[in-house]
Amino acid sequence: MRSFEKLMEYSSAEYIMFCDQDDVWLPHKIEESLACIQQLEQNNPHKAALVFSDLEVVDEQLNTISSSFWNYSKVNPDNVYNCYRLLINNPAPGCTFIMNKKVKPLVLPFPEQARMHDWWIVLKVAESGVIDYLKKPGLLYRQHKKNKVGAEAIKNTYLLSRMASFSLTIKRNKESWQMMKCLSNKYSLLKLFYYKLRISLAKLL
Repeated sequence: MRSFEKLMEYSSAEYIMFCDQDDVWLPHKIEESLACIQQLEQNNPHKAALVFSDLEVVDEQLNTISSSFWNYSKVNPDNVYNCYRLLINNPAPGCTFIMNKKVKPLVLPFPEQARMHDWWIVLKVAESGVIDYLKKPGLLYRQHKKNKVGAEAIKNTYLLSRMASFSLTIKRNKESWQMMKCLSNKYSLLKLFYYKLRISLAKLL
């Protein structure tokens, strides 16, 4: 997280994109992302703006696991238009981002409470800027056997697995709460739990 923070601090570019070393960008990624964010800026001048996209999930040899990260992980890209939903399920991996330079003063420095750099960025822009997304995958999202962070397939055993790792679930919920309080005091813990329950049940259907 601190590496991305430093890179953002050093950048003087009009637009910033994050690149993870093991993924493969598709030929249209930059062109279509740039066109989308420039349209977003045209409609919302003087605003921090961010555009993200879906991903194609692949294995170590670039064989397709799923043509859509959103479908694979059962996450709704429209979560970015509701900060409670976004605090629970982030549909916007940082490797898909394009941001304008107005995002920098909005998100830097990253607080200790931020669970991940990309999650913090998209939360701040969702709250104070403008966001759009491209449904077309912009890159091949490579998954390894020992990924620290990656695409998680949501199956019928989703709730059981969460119950089995109860301590981890509690830890993640606590971290989300801390990040929410760092974001703003206007958010309600009770409302967060309400959305958490709704989203968890929806993943079982």
